[in-house]
Amino acid sequence: AMHPEAPSRVPLEPWPRAAFALWCVYFALQVAIPLRGYLYPGNILWTEQGYRFAWNVMLMEKTGEVEFLVSSPRSGKRWVVDPVDYLRPWQVKMMSTQPDMILTFSHFLAKDFEARGEGEVEVRVDAQAALNGRPSQPYLDPRVDLAHEREGFGHKTWILPFVDRQPYSLVQR
Repeated sequence: AMHPEAPSRVPLEPWPRAAFALWCVYFALQVAIPLRGYLYPGNILWTEQGYRFAWNVMLMEKTGEVEFLVSSPRSGKRWVVDPVDYLRPWQVKMMSTQPDMILTFSHFLAKDFEARGEGEVEVRVDAQAALNGRPSQPYLDPRVDLAHEREGFGHKTWILPFVDRQPYSLVQR
């Protein structure tokens, strides 16, 4: 008795395999990037670490105020810097609630004061923020010299923890 020959398996060509692999990587990134905020401690809406490109970007309203305190250890001079002296009001409004932008502006101020001949300076901030209609509270640690903090993906210990003194309720009391 003759048995028909089983159809032979045709191996995938390299291009479909590569396309499938790229699709898998793309899909994994579409899931991993929005979820990366859960890798950081604290309230993602407060710290904003892992917040950009996440799925919850429309869940918060945050307002803030920030003042920069620049000091020269060499000369002992101190300056209070209002960011409005450097930025437009809409830029100040945006920066005052985003720690990474505050850090970037602190680095900019340090370079600006160095260029003016003040040498290496320290930059500290007095930052207050309010999240989703709650009262303002201290946002960043005023003891930390942000001029010497690094940008990066690591946890930013100079962001103070969020203290929810007013639990959110959909029902007005």
